[in-house]
Amino acid sequence: MSPTPCHCLPVVVLLGLALGAAAQEGVVPAVPPLAVSLSRTAGVNEVDGVLWGAGDGYQIRFEPWGVEFHPALPAIAQANDALTLRLQSLGRGEAMAPMSATPRIAANHACRVEYERGLVTECYDVGVDGVEQSFVFHERPTGTGDLVVRFEMTTELEISLDRAGLRFERPGAGGFRLGSVVGIDAHGARVEGSVRASDNALELVLPAAFVDAAALPLTLDPLLGGAFTVTGLTTDTNPNVAYDVSNDVYLVVWSAGPGVHAHRVSATGIPLGTRLILSATAGGSPEVANIDAKDVFVVVYVNGGTVIEGRAVKAGDGAIVAGSLSMTLGIASFAMIGGSRGGDPFSPGLALLAWRGPSGNVEAARVTVDPSGRPVFTVGPTQTVSQQADKPSLSRTNAAGGRYAIVYLRNIAGQTQVHARMLDNSGQAVTPEQVVSVTPLIQDRPAIGGDGTNWVAAWVENTNRIHVRGLRYSASQNTITPATPVSFLSFTSFGDKPSVTWTGESCVVGYANLGAFAHSVDLLGCTDCEGQLRPSLGVSVPAGSGKIESSGPADDALLVGVGVGIVAQRFHADDGLVTSRGGGCGAGGVAHATCARSPNPAFAHRLVGALPNAPTIFVVAASESPFPCGTCNLVPDVLSAIMLPMATSAAGEASLPVPIPASSPLRGVPLIEQWVTVDLTTPACATFRFDLSDALRVVIE
Repeated sequence: MSPTPCHCLPVVVLLGLALGAAAQEGVVPAVPPLAVSLSRTAGVNEVDGVLWGAGDGYQIRFEPWGVEFHPALPAIAQANDALTLRLQSLGRGEAMAPMSATPRIAANHACRVEYERGLVTECYDVGVDGVEQSFVFHERPTGTGDLVVRFEMTTELEISLDRAGLRFERPGAGGFRLGSVVGIDAHGARVEGSVRASDNALELVLPAAFVDAAALPLTLDPLLGGAFTVTGLTTDTNPNVAYDVSNDVYLVVWSAGPGVHAHRVSATGIPLGTRLILSATAGGSPEVANIDAKDVFVVVYVNGGTVIEGRAVKAGDGAIVAGSLSMTLGIASFAMIGGSRGGDPFSPGLALLAWRGPSGNVEAARVTVDPSGRPVFTVGPTQTVSQQADKPSLSRTNAAGGRYAIVYLRNIAGQTQVHARMLDNSGQAVTPEQVVSVTPLIQDRPAIGGDGTNWVAAWVENTNRIHVRGLRYSASQNTITPATPVSFLSFTSFGDKPSVTWTGESCVVGYANLGAFAHSVDLLGCTDCEGQLRPSLGVSVPAGSGKIESSGPADDALLVGVGVGIVAQRFHADDGLVTSRGGGCGAGGVAHATCARSPNPAFAHRLVGALPNAPTIFVVAASESPFPCGTCNLVPDVLSAIMLPMATSAAGEASLPVPIPASSPLRGVPLIEQWVTVDLTTPACATFRFDLSDALRVVIE
C-alpha cells in the first residue's frame, strides 16, 4: 500500500526529529540533495497491522516499543542502515519511569503519529524530508533535577559527536543528523538542552531550572537536521544572516512588510529571545554584518530609496543599541561587510559600507561602531571604488590583513562587465580593477566570498543562469586576478542575487530555482566540492524571493531562505579537516588541499604563489618530525615520507591530482604535507637551496 499523500511541506516544520537522509553518487551531503520526483509528498498508513510513515528518502515504522527509521542509502549486501529507538524512561531523578503506549494516527492530522503516555504525548510528524519528533508535557514532571528522555539506541551506522549533536552515516554512502534539543514553554520561552549518547543509550535533556519555571504545556523538541521557521508570515522576505564568533550566535534579518525585523539564532539552530523590530517604516532589503571585537551586529537598509539607515544589535543578549546610522546619499544599491568570521583584527570595531552614489560611482566608507560610546556610529571619508558602476557587493570574509573583496558591474562599449577589486579597511582600493567576466549578454547581481586570498565570484547571466569564477589575490604583485575559467553553475528561475560564503575549505553559493538551493564550490578549482544541495527550505518559493544567505564558523553555516516566511537550516561542509602547521619560508608559496572528502574524484594537492618555473617536490608523511633550516621548517617526517618531484608553472603553481575514492582507506587518517621548491638565487634555506610552503595537516572526511 502506498502512503496517503499529506503534502507536509518541510518549511512549516518548526523543530524536531528531522532525519533527512540521502545520498547521491556516493557523496555524503550536508543537507538533503535534490531528489528527482513527480510528487514531493509524505504519508502514514497501516500495513499488515503496523503503522508506517514515508517521505522522500526514508521510511519509519511505529511500534508500541518505539520507532525504527530507515534512510534510503545506496543498497549494499548485508548492510543494515536502520536506527531503532526504544523509549526506556522519562522524567526527573528518581521519578523517571517507563510508560507504554500504542501508536495511533492523530485525529486532526493525517501525517502525525502520537503515543499517549499519561502526562506526556510523544509526537512524530511525518514530512517530505524527515520526521519531526516532540514530547509535550501537560503536567510538570515530578522529582528534581534535569528532565531526561532516555532511549535504547541500536544502529550499525557510524556515530560521531560534534557541537551540533550526533551524526549517523555509512562512509561513502550518506547519512543523517540528530542535533541539539530545545525546550519551549506555553509562553514561547526557550532553552537549549543537550544530547547525550553512550554505548547503546541516547538521552535528550532539558535543564532543571527551565523545567521548574516553565509555563505548561512544556515541549521538548529534539533538533535533528531539519529546517526550522524563523518567522512564518508570507509578507516576510529578503532574509540575510551574519555570525558572531565570541557569542556563537547568528542574527537573521529580513524585510517585514514596510519594516525591518531580526531574530537571534543559536549555533545549533534554536531561535533565541524574541523578534527584534529594527525599523517600522524602512522596507529596503536589509544587510547584516558582525563586528566580533565589539560583540555587535550591524544592520543597514534603505529608507525611501535615498537614505541608508542602520542599527546595531548586541550579540550577547539581543539588545538594540541606542543610536542609529543615517546617510542621505541618493543611492541605487548597496552592500556592507563587518567581518563575519570574527571581525577585522586589524581595525577592531569597524564595518565597511559600499553603495552606488548619486554621481553613478561605486563608493565605500569605513563605519566604526562603539555600542558603549557616543556617537555609536562614526562614518569615515568616502572613497571612490569605480567610476560609473553599479550593484556593488562586498565579501563577508576578510581573513587576511584587513583586505575586503568587492565586485560590481560596469558597462563598457555596450558590454556588461563584472569587475572586482580589493579594498583596505578604510574602503580605499588597493588593487587595480580586474575584469571577471565580459559578455554582450546581461550580467547582473554579482556576489563574492573567500578566505582572504582565494575568492569565488558569482553572478546572474542572461536573467536565469548562475556563473562562477575563482579569483586570487597576490600580495607580491598587489593584484586580484582570475584563477579559473568562468563556469556555469546552475539555472535560477527568479534571477535573484546569489550569495557566496566561505565555509571550511570551499564556498557555499546560494540561489533559487523553483526552490532554495546551495552549491558547494572549490575555491581554487571552481568545481563542485559537494555538488548541488537542496536544503529543506521549501518545495517552492514565491517569485523574486528565493534567496539564500549563509554565514557561520569554521565548517558550519546557517542557510536562510524564503518559503512560507523565513526559514533556516544548518549546513556542515564535509570538505576535510585542513590545518596549517607553519614552516613556510621564502618564495615557497601556499599549500592547499581543498575539499578533502570521500569520495572526491577531482581532489588535488595544490601549490600557489611559489617561485615560477622551478623544480618542486611534494612531500607527504603520516607523522611530523620538524627539520629547521634558516627561516624554514620542513615539517613532515622525511624518513617515512613519500616525495614526488614536479615543477611549478610560469604563475608559480603546481597541482597533484589524487582522486579520493568512496570509502577511502585514508578516511580519518592524518597526513602531513608540504612543498619544497628549489631556489638557486635567494633561498631561504641556504644550505640546501630551497624554499618551503606552509605545511598542512589533512584529514579526509
